[in-house]
Parts: sequence; structure tokens; C-alpha cells
Amino acid sequence: TLSRNYYGSQLDSFVKPVLFLNKKIKGAFIRAPKIETIDKSKKVEILGTLDDESNRSNYYNRRDIPVVVRQHQYLASCFHPELVGETKVHEYFLKMVKQYKFH
Repeated sequence: TLSRNYYGSQLDSFVKPVLFLNKKIKGAFIRAPKIETIDKSKKVEILGTLDDESNRSNYYNRRDIPVVVRQHQYLASCFHPELVGETKVHEYFLKMVKQYKFH
């Protein structure tokens, strides 16, 4: 489940480091949603996390919350890497497309 606009309005936008596939990248969070829960039976992979000091729900039992997830051929992100010149998420997406294109 998601909480829309969890981090506030467009005026509350921010750029923060995200750990994506064990590498730090920048993410621009603009009216960003928060992934509140993940149904483990749906085989969703957490690919990127944000160290969120405001994470009070403690659902994940830690402060790092998912911000990039994948389920089969679907990829979802809570931030805009392209606005800060990051290409790692898009490169990963292109690899996914190539993988599924030939199935």
C-alpha cells in the first residue's frame, strides 16, 4: 500500500541520497508517495531505500524505507532520479526491457 504525497506538497520537495542496488544515488522527491506495506506473497523486490528519519510507523523495523521496488516486469520508484542527473535507475530499467523483450 502507498501513502500519496507522504513527504508533503511540491513546496516540500527535497533531494536525498538513496541506496539503489547497494550504490548511493541522488533522488528528487516531489510530492512523493511512501510505500507503507509490501505483501511478501507477491514476490516484490526492494531495490532502493531511503534513510527516513521521519519514519515513525516502524513497519520495516528500521529507518530505511523502500523507494524503488520491482515485481516481475514492473518497476516503481517514489522519486525522480532524472531531475538530478542520475541514470542508474533508467539503466536498470533498460536492462529489464531487454530481458522481457525476448520472452
